[in-house]
Amino acid sequence: SLPASGPFSMEIFDLPGVGKMMAVANRQAEMQDTDYSVYDQVSTIYRWNGAAFSEFQSLNSTFRSPMANISFAHVKGYAGNGTLGVHTKAEGLEMNLTAFTERVEYYFCGFDGCDVGKDNRTKTVPYLRGTSAFKFFVDDGEYYLVVAQSVCERDVGRTECVENGVQPKSAVLQWNRVTQAFGEMLSMTDAENQRLRNLMIPDEEIEHHSFALRLDLGRAVDCEHLVIDGQPYLVVASQTKGALMYKWGFEKVDGLRGGASVASDRADANVYLASNLDNALVALSRKILYDGLGNQQDDCGSIACLHFEQHWKDGDVTPAGRVEGIAGARKVLVQCPAPPVEYWKNWTCPSANETNSSCTYTLVAFPAAPIGRMDLFWLGKNETCQVAVLGGPWKDEALCSAPDVPPPEPAREPLLCQSVSFSVTVLSQNNPLLFVEPPSISPAGTLLVRTNPRQIGTARLQASMRDSGGVMQIAGRALGRDNSEVHNFTLNVLPVNQPPTFVAHDVFCNQNTGMQRLIFAYDVSPGADYEADQNLEFRFSYTEPQLFVSGPWLNVTLIDGKLHGIIRFKPSSYAAGESLFTARLFDDGPFDEIVGDVNVSLAHTFIVKVRSVNQPPSFDPNPNTLRVVEDSGPYVFPKFADNLTAGSILESRYQNISFSVFHVTAGPDTLWSPDGLFTRFEISEHTGELTFSLAPHRDGEFFVIVEVTDNGGTEFAGVDFSHVPFNLNIESVTEEPAFSGPRQLTIPESRMALPYELPGFIDHLDMSVIPPALHGEQAFTFSVANDNPFLFLDDHQPAFSFPNGSLHFSLRPFANGIANLSVWLLGDGSDRDLLQPMQMYVTVLPVNDPPSFTALAVLDTVQDAGPQVVSRFVTSVTAGPRDEEWQTIYYDVTFDTDSPNLFAAPPFVDIAGSLRFNCAPLQHGRASLRIMARDDGGGEFGGQSEDAAGGVAAELRVLPLPRVLGVSPALLSVRGGAVVTVSGLYFGSLYSRGYERERYGNVTVTFGDAECSHVEVLSDASITCRTPQMFGAVTVRVHISDTGLERIGILNRTVLFSDVVFGGVSASRSSGLLGLGPSGQEATLEDGSQVLPLMVDEMALDNSVLALAPSPTGVTYVGGNFKLAGGVKVNYVMEWNGVQARPMGKGVDGVVKVLAMYGTKVLVGGSFVKAFQSSGGAIRTGGLALWDRDAGRWGVLDAPLQGVVSTIAVNGTGDDMVVYVGGRFNQWVAQTFNGIGVHSL
Repeated sequence: SLPASGPFSMEIFDLPGVGKMMAVANRQAEMQDTDYSVYDQVSTIYRWNGAAFSEFQSLNSTFRSPMANISFAHVKGYAGNGTLGVHTKAEGLEMNLTAFTERVEYYFCGFDGCDVGKDNRTKTVPYLRGTSAFKFFVDDGEYYLVVAQSVCERDVGRTECVENGVQPKSAVLQWNRVTQAFGEMLSMTDAENQRLRNLMIPDEEIEHHSFALRLDLGRAVDCEHLVIDGQPYLVVASQTKGALMYKWGFEKVDGLRGGASVASDRADANVYLASNLDNALVALSRKILYDGLGNQQDDCGSIACLHFEQHWKDGDVTPAGRVEGIAGARKVLVQCPAPPVEYWKNWTCPSANETNSSCTYTLVAFPAAPIGRMDLFWLGKNETCQVAVLGGPWKDEALCSAPDVPPPEPAREPLLCQSVSFSVTVLSQNNPLLFVEPPSISPAGTLLVRTNPRQIGTARLQASMRDSGGVMQIAGRALGRDNSEVHNFTLNVLPVNQPPTFVAHDVFCNQNTGMQRLIFAYDVSPGADYEADQNLEFRFSYTEPQLFVSGPWLNVTLIDGKLHGIIRFKPSSYAAGESLFTARLFDDGPFDEIVGDVNVSLAHTFIVKVRSVNQPPSFDPNPNTLRVVEDSGPYVFPKFADNLTAGSILESRYQNISFSVFHVTAGPDTLWSPDGLFTRFEISEHTGELTFSLAPHRDGEFFVIVEVTDNGGTEFAGVDFSHVPFNLNIESVTEEPAFSGPRQLTIPESRMALPYELPGFIDHLDMSVIPPALHGEQAFTFSVANDNPFLFLDDHQPAFSFPNGSLHFSLRPFANGIANLSVWLLGDGSDRDLLQPMQMYVTVLPVNDPPSFTALAVLDTVQDAGPQVVSRFVTSVTAGPRDEEWQTIYYDVTFDTDSPNLFAAPPFVDIAGSLRFNCAPLQHGRASLRIMARDDGGGEFGGQSEDAAGGVAAELRVLPLPRVLGVSPALLSVRGGAVVTVSGLYFGSLYSRGYERERYGNVTVTFGDAECSHVEVLSDASITCRTPQMFGAVTVRVHISDTGLERIGILNRTVLFSDVVFGGVSASRSSGLLGLGPSGQEATLEDGSQVLPLMVDEMALDNSVLALAPSPTGVTYVGGNFKLAGGVKVNYVMEWNGVQARPMGKGVDGVVKVLAMYGTKVLVGGSFVKAFQSSGGAIRTGGLALWDRDAGRWGVLDAPLQGVVSTIAVNGTGDDMVVYVGGRFNQWVAQTFNGIGVHSL
């Protein structure tokens, strides 16, 4: 929320580089007793800081409000007769206009009254009266804020508002980029200065000629900034004045380029200038201008300033016609009419001369008369002064420096012109450094002088002029003249007081360093060299006065022949910080802005920094001597560090303090060294409490120095530490030396007398209770008591050496057990009974013997037998001697195999001695096992928990199952008795059976459920036998029995027993069929004929079978009009083994009508054109294709046959085979045929 009193309206706008702003118009919410002076609430501009609006600029305390003009036009009863009726004429009450004016002025100015401006007319109050609205707008890159003001409420009517009082004028404010605030109007904008001078207004000049702009807007309600046809306007809505429209812009002076002549009246009231570049006549008049607050806008001393009135240009259209003759002006004159004789003879003196008895006027001849007066008292009603632009060059000698604007009438004939030039000669000068370059005069007649900076003097110059007309020579006589007379003149460069200058820089000193005298400025100069005798004085302001207890003073001092700025001051005690100084240098020369005298430098800022210097910390020890007892720490002394400080009050507030022991010295009678006296030393920086611990057994008197340190650092010669001493007295307590060593010694038993020497068994001997100075003056020995002397030899019982603590003894052979030893360290005069001994135990342990066992040497099993458990694989197990029967024996099994993937679970032996393993599926082979026994008796002291021989070896053989890969021939007669060869693997090699071929008698071969006779194992991969009577496709089994293991190999339904294979169409199923026969014994029909039964295969074909071709391998090739066989896509042709259909490649693309064996290949004929390979696409065959079963690919018989093949016959064998083909075709193998063809190799 924002503070407000009578908020009336607001304006939100963006100021580039400043932020989002909000102007809030505050005014009195209600009138009291019709006193309009109450409308004085503060209107404020706020800026958005990212989270909220904060106050940016308060307006009322900065600006004033003038009273607007009093208007009677809308006052009730006013008729222009000098009076007005406040109520009605019928009441007979009239008020004089003067009284009305006094009344409304009283309401505006209030009890305190108004201030009157320098124009003696404008009445103002020192705040923005009755702010009612804001309007922000941008024009030509500048930012403006219109403040609409009124002392009428919203609900007050127009007439009542006029009758009750007068309105304040509304303010127009402009953003000042230097002060970063809204202020009064600036006379020049950055944009206009860029156009004129190509640079922004200097910061120090931006407020020159600033002025207050106030507009009489009446009861202003709102305003708007508009641009119409490039011209900006301010449009105002006023409750009392209606709609107002102001043209917005800055007044510009025009027509002054190339001034040729100036004329004025004798009172210098009116001045006229003729310009030959702008071709203009300019009128100026002297007058005083006031701004909207009645303040004088400029100051020209005792006379009024010249102000631009108007100008006329050559060719301007005026009501009187075209103005001509200004171009080429050389002289301007002003002529006013002389008073007629009869007019001034009868003249009555004006009121200004009423003290004279009579008036006499003398007519003075022109130009001595008081010309140029536009208000001459003798001028008649229609009489005016005349301004004349005279002369100009001859038409054929017009200056070529014509105006830089086109002539008004393009059709006018061009004038002849001459160019002119000037020469300037320096006759003499009293200062050779006066000029940067010699003076010159431009063709326009302007004297151009460029002097060196800060140089003065006098020069005598001579000038002449020449035109380009030239001189004609006729008969030796020169006609015309092209040069002027020579003119001499003096140029005085007068001294101007130059501003003093200096360069300031920052200075610094350390705190608490007393009076300072520092150089803060160099290159100090009073200005020009001729100002060396001037006196200089610094005037300054500064911040943070609390930094100084004396001063500061700034003065100018001569050091090593050069002027410097010196600052003197004394910093306040323990003060630190920065003070910003703003200094100006004044000289005692003149100051006059009109002639350029300046006696003050630009303001410079510099920083005086009093640097914080760290003071040393300190404290007072309380007490100064500490008394403690030996070995009774830790020791605590509250408030030991008294008067603790980090250096100063401020440093104690912010700095941290730490403490450490800097040095310790032992007293003269102290036997102990001071080195390592303290094991802990702490002082609390908050309470001053001292806590420390001492090294054991220390006593005596010591002198201690404590170093106290803060974290203030040492920058600028600061000190961050100090040393504080105190005394420490430690009272002695009587003690004995201490020692220790292992409390337990465990060793193995020995089979012989074994001496032991254990150096340094006493591993900690603390003689620290004996001061180093007394070492060597006393003799010490170890004393031992043993409760089990039987473990050791009588003459070599346990004993310890001093001071190395070595233990010596000899074990009795085969003795074991525990001995408790008590050990004392005795010095001169020590009583063992009064001392506490060290207790230790010597344990003599028995030594472990290795376990032993036996295992099966060879173990056979069968492939895919699953998880195996072989009980009693390990036998004859012993852990060692009888005293080791309590031990548990474990087994470790390692193996090496010729089959890396032999095991799914590797072999191991459990604690019961059973071998466990699981072979991986389909894996077989040999594994060499190594079994190691391990007990839990341990291996300490040379004991053995494993067999030193490396364990027991065993062989595991996993025998393979026989593989039945094929039977030849595979198509067999149902009558049996055929000799077949069963091919496969692992039928009886040395690897799998371990004995010779002659003993291969335990093999059985079955076809279906019938055994084959005359079985003979030819090799590990081949068996022959005679087939039984059988029908159809059957499964072949090979059964082998050896070493108590049964091994069986199976080949499912790959052998076909049939004497007949047939195919065709099933009438009942409307599909193709295949069948075998005979399926049983001959049957006798009713007519007595004998038939053999046939069997139709259950395999489904989606269409008819048209061709069959049996092969020696037992496979029958089938062709026809079918695409699917048993759910397999075969495309018109397939192989059939009596059980399953197998595609031939991917078939052909038409009906197969005939099949014929062609050696080991098959000829396929029909109405197709392409055969499809298993991969690689199709080949074009025509109606005859060749299938190579071994290669699994289609081919052609030399070349494609174009047509349909219906029958094929093959005659002969080998290279003598001849193929006969019949069908519908006329070309084959590049030969012409007529439905029948023959092919031979």
